[in-house]
Amino acid sequence: MWAQPPTERQRLPIEAWSALLALLRYVMWLGIAACVGALIVCGAMFAYQRGGGRQMVAEGNLLRICLCAILVGSSALLANAVIV
Repeated sequence: MWAQPPTERQRLPIEAWSALLALLRYVMWLGIAACVGALIVCGAMFAYQRGGGRQMVAEGNLLRICLCAILVGSSALLANAVIV
C-alpha cells in the first residue's frame, strides 16, 4: 500500500547532466585561478617578509591561507570524482 523508494538509482537525463557539468567546469576553472593567484600572492609575501621587508601578515596566517587555497583547489577534483 505504501509507496516505496525505487530500488535502483535514478539517473538525471543527459540534458540536465551536460548543463550541470558545464557549470561545474567553469566553477572549477575559476576556483583554480583564484587558488593559483592566492598561492602566488602568499609566496610573494613570504619572500618579501624574509628579505627584510616589514611584517605585513603573520606567518601563521599566510600558512593557513596557503593550506586553504590548496584545499579549495583540490575540492574540484574530489567533487568530480564523487559526481561522475
